[in-house]
Amino acid sequence: MTYPLDRGSPILRRIGVEPIINCTGVRAINGNSRLTDSVRTAMDEASRVFVNRDELQRAAGRYTAEMVAAEGALITSDSAASLTLAVAACVAGNDPRRILKLPLSGPDRRLVLVPADQRFSYEHSLRLAGCDIAFPRDERELLYQLGKKPCLICALARRSEDSSLSIRRLKALTRGQIPILVDAAGFCPDRPDPRLAIGADLVAYSLGKFVGGPAASELLAGRRDLVEAASAIAAPHQGFGRGFKIGKEQIAGAVAALEEWFRDSCGADLHTMLELRLLKRTPRIMIDDPRRLPYELSVDPVCLRDDETDAVAIGVLEELKGAVLQTRVQEIHEVNSLEGLWRYRIDYPMHPREGTIIIPKGPMLSEATVYIDGQEVTAKATIDHNNLQIFCETAHDSWTIYYHFDGTVTPNGIHGRVTGGMSRLEHDSSAFREQFGTAPWTASREHSPYEPASVIGAMCVADNPLGRPAI
Repeated sequence: MTYPLDRGSPILRRIGVEPIINCTGVRAINGNSRLTDSVRTAMDEASRVFVNRDELQRAAGRYTAEMVAAEGALITSDSAASLTLAVAACVAGNDPRRILKLPLSGPDRRLVLVPADQRFSYEHSLRLAGCDIAFPRDERELLYQLGKKPCLICALARRSEDSSLSIRRLKALTRGQIPILVDAAGFCPDRPDPRLAIGADLVAYSLGKFVGGPAASELLAGRRDLVEAASAIAAPHQGFGRGFKIGKEQIAGAVAALEEWFRDSCGADLHTMLELRLLKRTPRIMIDDPRRLPYELSVDPVCLRDDETDAVAIGVLEELKGAVLQTRVQEIHEVNSLEGLWRYRIDYPMHPREGTIIIPKGPMLSEATVYIDGQEVTAKATIDHNNLQIFCETAHDSWTIYYHFDGTVTPNGIHGRVTGGMSRLEHDSSAFREQFGTAPWTASREHSPYEPASVIGAMCVADNPLGRPAI
């Protein structure tokens, strides 16, 4: 068969990046979506001319607002930018003096409300303009928070409908006095917009996902006055929104993608299932779906070409076979030489951290006890010859922090790299578990590997009267 990535970009390979077959859907970390010919043509045409950016934004806004039957619209650089600009518009409008004070600080800080059952991973975007966030759990708590005069309420499209604080209910409780913003980044725009139709004042859609626009493009649509204020704060103007710059090429590509989206009946065939076939050739394949069940392996076909499905099928088969063989090797490996208490150090820049690892006695290593983040964690662990792998996670509010210790065992100790990341439940996947990169780590044995468990416990207490190491 033809190698499906032969048509990839030479520039990527020149800098040492090998393309992947994307089985994860339209996720930003893996490249969003594939641009169609019409989108690429629009971006190329825009790149060859000069225009006044304000004129372009206003014209694109009027044109795209008509597509979704909204009062106003603004093409922004991404979903997070839309959320931040929406908040900024609500606290500053297009008042130059207020815009100059962004981000707000001290007594000027404002309040944003997010229903507790609609929290999401990008809440920091709501804070950037100088706002605090409260998370009301029910109508009583919402009414109490309304007394603090919030500037905005942000709802999450995928959870709002089933929430006791739905968009409709929020509109009724606030009597239309507090703007409601809906984060619908993972959804597709429609005409008329269904969220604006039931009471939302602003809605944000990613155009770099299912719509097929440039990765750095987002649609913020809704109330004309708020959209115009967001546009005034955004780049290319001086001030707070300068960092959210979007080029004329991205704006042109976003408009072309929306045209194509609505012309083709809003992508009705996007989720057509592709049959997997077994073939012999295997390029790099990315499979990573945060919606999967723990025992499932899923393939999202949105970004696949027909010639790539063959490579995916054989690649998945080989990976499953390899995992079975690796498990059998693990079951017969002896780990007696590692058991006992180890003290580790992670050399993060400027802020190194220390803790302990207890490896139990036994013929097969399957878990270890790790003291990290002020918590005692039972972690998954494996050993293959001299390679030690430890996977642990700690809970913080509604976030989970992940650590993957990858180390080489030597007569002098253990050394290797720690990979870190974090995510909320809805985004739990390897991409987010590893998003913060790596740092070196080392570990040295604290005492004899055959010290009784009671002695290990006594040493831990002696190191810290609370039974936790200083980390």
